[in-house]
Order: sequence, then structure tokens, then C-alpha cells
Amino acid sequence: MMRWLVCFFFFVQPTFAIGCINMKDNWTECLAQILKSEGGYVDDPRDNGGATNFGVTKKTYENWVGREVTKEDIKNLTIDDVAPIYKERYWARVRADELKDGCDLLLFDLAVHSGPRRSVKIAQETAGTVVDGLIGPKTVAAINAMDQTEFIKKFSENRLAFYKRIEAWKHFENGFRNRVKKTQIAAQQMVQ
Repeated sequence: MMRWLVCFFFFVQPTFAIGCINMKDNWTECLAQILKSEGGYVDDPRDNGGATNFGVTKKTYENWVGREVTKEDIKNLTIDDVAPIYKERYWARVRADELKDGCDLLLFDLAVHSGPRRSVKIAQETAGTVVDGLIGPKTVAAINAMDQTEFIKKFSENRLAFYKRIEAWKHFENGFRNRVKKTQIAAQQMVQ
């Protein structure tokens, strides 16, 4: 059965609302969730990422375009600018297209927030496979063999435990807790 994507994007700076329904794959829905979590432009001196827009840091964007950019360039980023970065550098690197509904969002979201290797390591810990940060067919199979609800719950617990061990926890505890909870809820809704 063919299913069609209907996606609405409404922008009002600095916030926006995104709604997606009935899709064949989860890339667009997961991207919408990431953009909702990441928000618009910020430049928090306590955040190692520095100037960031839609979750893309100045350094990440410079690496992507192959040149230095200004904070103004970061402020002016659009979803069309950042979507290919998310698809290639995060979604593809955790092989999200091969994962069950909800599990794809969890790995993608953590890859964006803490890097693909960290996301894969937490998934491997959750699925009980060798923890090496490299996602191959065995890791994908182990994740997909788990009950989705169980994976979502355990992955979220392991993710929170990771955050508690890092220096940024003391500054961003509430944000980390909220992100884990919101992502867990969104992932579980994808299963139902």
C-alpha cells in the first residue's frame, strides 16, 4: 500500500510549528522532531557549540560548506540549508532508514546532540551487542530484534545516564532531561 507524506511548515521567528502525518518512511517526521527540539538561533557561552541555528553549529556548517562563516550566516540558515547536513552526517551514519519506527528517531536525535558514535554506543549497550560505536548489520539486527517499547525505554535511560556523566550536566540538566523525555514520548508515539 502506498502512503503519502503531508507535511506543513509554518515559520514565525524564532519559533515554528511543524506537523507531519502518514508517511512511508520516517526521515521527514524525524527531521521535524529534531528541528522542533533544536529550535532557532542561539549563542550560549556555556554551550561548546557556540553560534547555532536549527541545531547546526558554526563549526559544523563551516565543515559542510568548506569555508569560514559568520554568526550572521548562521542566523540566516534555513531548513533547506540544514536538512542535507542532518540527512548525511547524522541520519545516514546511524543507519536510521534500517531501524524500526521510534528507534530511528532515538538514534538520530542523540547523533545530532552528541555525535553518531555516541548514539551507536548507547544503542549497542541497550541492545546488548559489542559496544564499539560502529553500526553494522549485527547492531541493526540486535536493535530491530528488541521490542520497540523496551528499546525506547532502555535507550532513554542509558542516554540520561550518559548525560549525567558529562561536564555540561551541571549547566543543562533540565534541558537534557526534557529532551530525553520528549524524544522518548515522540519515539513511543511512532510505534503506536
